[in-house]
Amino acid sequence: MRGVTDDQPFTVPIVPGDSPVSLAQVLPEPKRSRVGLVATVIAGTLGVLAVVALGAYLLTRQAAPHAQPAAVVTSSAPSPTAALVEPITVTGFLDLVDPDMHWKVGKPCEGDGGYADISVGAQVIISDSTGKTVALTGLIGGNGMRSDDFKSVVCSFGFISFTVPPGAGFYGIAIGHRDPLMYSESDLADDIHLSLGHD
Repeated sequence: MRGVTDDQPFTVPIVPGDSPVSLAQVLPEPKRSRVGLVATVIAGTLGVLAVVALGAYLLTRQAAPHAQPAAVVTSSAPSPTAALVEPITVTGFLDLVDPDMHWKVGKPCEGDGGYADISVGAQVIISDSTGKTVALTGLIGGNGMRSDDFKSVVCSFGFISFTVPPGAGFYGIAIGHRDPLMYSESDLADDIHLSLGHD
C-alpha cells in the first residue's frame, strides 16, 4: 500500500460487503484543550456576574429617592458698627436749702419764692458738650431730710435718666430755668449731688 502524501487525497479502502465508513469514524477524536475550557468557563462566569451587578444597581437606583441638595447654612457675625451702644444711666440728688422754710423731716416739701420752680416734676435737662439736649427727666421725691451737719432740714429731690448716649466727653445738667452745671462722662458713673439755696 502506498503512503499518503500532502498532495494526494486521503481515501479509505472499502471492503466489498462492508458498510460505508465515514471519515469521523476513522479519524481519532480531537482532544479538547483544558486551558481553553477553563478560559471559557471563567469568561462565562464573569459575564453572569456583570449582568447580575448591573441589574442590582438599576433596581437600587430606581428604588432610592432622588437626593435633595443639602441646604447651605450661612451665618454672619454682626458688624461692630451695628452693635447697640449701651446708654449711660445718670442718677442725681438735689438738696434745696432755705432756713426760712420750716420743712419737717419725712414730710412733703417744695421750693418757694425764688425756688418756686423746684418741686416734684420739675424738668431736668441733660445736654452734651455742644449744648444739645440728649435727655430729659424730672425731679422726684420732695421730702424733708436732715442736712449733713444736722443743723437744718433740707427739701431733698432725686432724678434719674436711663437714656443718656455715651461719647460726648462732657455733659451739662440743668434744673428748671437755671444754667447747666458741667460734668465729665466719668463723673456720671457716680451719683451727682446738687445743692440750691443758702444756709
